[in-house]
Amino acid sequence: MAAHPDHLDDLRREAANGTPDALYAFAKQLIADGEPAQAHAPLRAAAQAGHAGAQVELGRARLYGVDADLDVPQAVEWLQRAERAGHPGASYLLALIALGGIALDRDLEATGHRLLAAAKAGLVPAVRALAMHFGRDRTNVAAMRQSEALLAQGAAQHDGVCAALLAERIRHGELVGDARYALDALDRLARSAGIHSMPSLDGTPVVAGTDNRLQLDLESSLRAPTFVACSHAPRIAIVDGLLSAEDCRYIIAMGSPHLIRSRVADPDSEGWIQHPARTSDDTAFGPVLEDFYLRLLQLRMAAAIGMEFTCAEPMVMLHYGPGQEYFPHRDYLPPETLAANQPEAGQRAITLLCYLSEVEAGGQTIFPKPNHIVTPRAGRAVAFWNLDDEGRPDADSLHAGLPVQRGEKWLATLWLRERRHRSF
Repeated sequence: MAAHPDHLDDLRREAANGTPDALYAFAKQLIADGEPAQAHAPLRAAAQAGHAGAQVELGRARLYGVDADLDVPQAVEWLQRAERAGHPGASYLLALIALGGIALDRDLEATGHRLLAAAKAGLVPAVRALAMHFGRDRTNVAAMRQSEALLAQGAAQHDGVCAALLAERIRHGELVGDARYALDALDRLARSAGIHSMPSLDGTPVVAGTDNRLQLDLESSLRAPTFVACSHAPRIAIVDGLLSAEDCRYIIAMGSPHLIRSRVADPDSEGWIQHPARTSDDTAFGPVLEDFYLRLLQLRMAAAIGMEFTCAEPMVMLHYGPGQEYFPHRDYLPPETLAANQPEAGQRAITLLCYLSEVEAGGQTIFPKPNHIVTPRAGRAVAFWNLDDEGRPDADSLHAGLPVQRGEKWLATLWLRERRHRSF
């Protein structure tokens, strides 16, 4: 909301005194008024004077290249200064950066400590991430109880994603605590955040095991089942259980408010266009939308197929309703499109499709060359190679998404380039 001119003038006069708090308040109001370029000077002055909030804002701007040049090393430097001053937002962003293993070492123990510090301060994305991590072990009642409490905490902070996930646990009988929640209120909060109604995904029942220790072991979140080859020409592999039911719910909750009509690469230009060959809706989890847990999921997904997740383009979530489909196509990029989209990263070497739901009828993925059909199942993933053994685009990687006949189809796609695609 824009400030009243008199209020902005008051902030400007106070900032002229040079105190870090006044400089920061003036900069934040300029940003709120849609004047980020004017905010840079007072923000930098406040940061250089030791204001941790200003240091985080500068770090975020450099990390994402928002109203500033993209400069990840400088972002890390500002964020580390803010973390030393005890700012939980800096700890969260540094944890997120460390998953890439580029600007910071991928030290999962240190990353866990940072995530915990951010969650203890009530930072919602960190609260969500810990809720998901502790909720993976359905035989550890203590971890499940902690996970449930964290989801309730996030919902109490008006986070629609936490509300949607907690509502699904209620619907599927996955609660372990003694607390009672108002399902209608949780659903209203999720809808107000634009979250699509969830497909019915039965999670793993909670069954008490022998180990009820509460451990923050992020390494365990990366364990994945092994892909099994189902075709060698073209090369295709499949695995069940790469994502849990709650992982699928998480991706849908994070992505559904941002769905738009899907596009395809235009072979006659370097751009992307809507085309009747592809009738789904989708959203790309760009760096700003991609939170810690989404990055952790992609790290697991890429590692399961033997790739580094920093080779991945932004993950795309897709939704197909009845009658929607994707005609036969290949995923490798046309030369013009590749030339305009980080050609130094190389071609799309592997496509990884993760199904997020069952489909009542239709919606299979078909590979015409080996005449292989993959039926959607929540958590199932299929990987196929877009390049042949010589590194050339493989025409036999042709595939299609058959029309959904009944129900709906949710899907997450990760395109992995030959070399690093991400800056952090």
